Amino acid sequence: MKVEVTFGAQEKLVTGQLVIYEEELMVIEFPDGVSVRAGEYAECSLQGRSVPGRVICAHPHRVHLFVPHANAGLHEYRRKLRRIGTQLRGFIMIGEDMHAVLISDISEAGVGFIAESPISADKDAIPLVFHTDFFSIVLRIRMLHAAQSPEGYRYGARIELSSREQSARLRSYLLMTQLLSEG
Repeated sequence: MKVEVTFGAQEKLVTGQLVIYEEELMVIEFPDGVSVRAGEYAECSLQGRSVPGRVICAHPHRVHLFVPHANAGLHEYRRKLRRIGTQLRGFIMIGEDMHAVLISDISEAGVGFIAESPISADKDAIPLVFHTDFFSIVLRIRMLHAAQSPEGYRYGARIELSSREQSARLRSYLLMTQLLSEG
């Protein structure tokens, strides 16, 4: 899909091809090249809509933009809340019991994880704690389904409202993971 972009204080409009638009990451390729730096603001015009963003990684022919959900308004052009595959270790607290888990995938809306033994949680939200390379994240989850698998017990859970700080940490982790996997 064609996208027009104005970077920083430049008045020149550059046309590129939208390659990826998932979560808060937009990747645009520019066949003729473009000279921008990380940190510059960008204003994209996509299907008649203006979308503000910020350059987080720039190559001569490919630019990665951070486009906050609140600014985007283009939900039909991106996959909704794609789960990111991970291998993060964490734990769940149910009352006085702590259960070690391996988080297999995560998005802003939900999480999949594996536990060695069955976890019984009633319908209340429970804390899930895990560590990334940069910080710890504490989320409140509501378990939706469970199934036994060769690896142990596989669970799916919805992430309930967390504090702003924890939500921001999760968004940062998801964006960095996505960006690093793009190369």
